[in-house]
Amino acid sequence: MALPRIIAAAALAVALVSGAASARPLREFSFEQLFSRANLVVIAQPEAKTHDTGEVTTFPGIGTQDANGDMQPVPAYGVETPFLVIRTLRGDARLHRFVLHHYREATPPPSALGPIAEVIVVGANVVAFDPNDHDQPHAFLLFLVREKDGRYAPVGDMTDPGMQSVFALDPATFHVPQDSSP
Repeated sequence: MALPRIIAAAALAVALVSGAASARPLREFSFEQLFSRANLVVIAQPEAKTHDTGEVTTFPGIGTQDANGDMQPVPAYGVETPFLVIRTLRGDARLHRFVLHHYREATPPPSALGPIAEVIVVGANVVAFDPNDHDQPHAFLLFLVREKDGRYAPVGDMTDPGMQSVFALDPATFHVPQDSSP
């Protein structure tokens, strides 16, 4: 008799938790899909800290819920990071440097949100780089597409590069050569 009550309680707990949870579809790419969609696949290291470009836009595929329950687009700022190529796996092997164009979250100051802030349904998985931060990895495997202006952007979209196309290499297993020129 106690077992049905335990099962019922567990089912109720799962229903309550799953009802309160938010999710959004995330595209997952296999290595083959990433490689085939990319114009450039490199192992590279950031040359300088990520900096703003002045671009103001929104993240594709995600939103926030305001106090009225309406979904609003999530603002984003364009940023770019210069990279030094360590090794080219696909693309122009003569490329020694490139600029990664990506987005960062545009978080307004808390006073601008009002008394009831917004709820992020499931936020972006963005990336930022600072070669002077010794706690950050310094080498990355990047799957990129060339933009019309010559910069490179993550394969997939700008919402989730940290899950889809920009992968930190573990410094314990990957040593950046002193002379990183190919």
